[in-house]
Amino acid sequence: LSPQQEKAIDALRARGNAAYQAGNLAEARKLYSQAISLDPSGASAHAHKLHSNLSAVYASLKDWKNSLLHAKRCVDVDHNFSKGWSRIGTAHANMSQPALALQAFRTCLRLDPGNAHAAQAVTSLERQLPPGSAGPPAVPPPAPSV
Repeated sequence: LSPQQEKAIDALRARGNAAYQAGNLAEARKLYSQAISLDPSGASAHAHKLHSNLSAVYASLKDWKNSLLHAKRCVDVDHNFSKGWSRIGTAHANMSQPALALQAFRTCLRLDPGNAHAAQAVTSLERQLPPGSAGPPAVPPPAPSV
């Protein structure tokens, strides 16, 4: 991407952040979506954050399907972005998919061991599993590129 494209994307992201913080979810969704449309390949420095932020907007709207979609896109762009895994876990938990939520939160903790929200979610989700079941492990790190 050109420096001008990066600048335009970052400006839309900043405006989206302000709208989100002000509680204007429709405007935040529009701005984050516009920024993503300027970078369909996910090449910008903030692509993973844009999808993470859009996932948060959809979560605030209780639209778990779209929240999950953008959380997955976030970790597709940056597999090691722990907040993306946390968003995946939150969406799965709210879609009554505790095993998938547990796997995502465990992955978040592998990447960010001090994440208190993820640790609390793991504890809560483990209580929902059948006795003797450990649940799924964290998603392994991606294989190194050759």
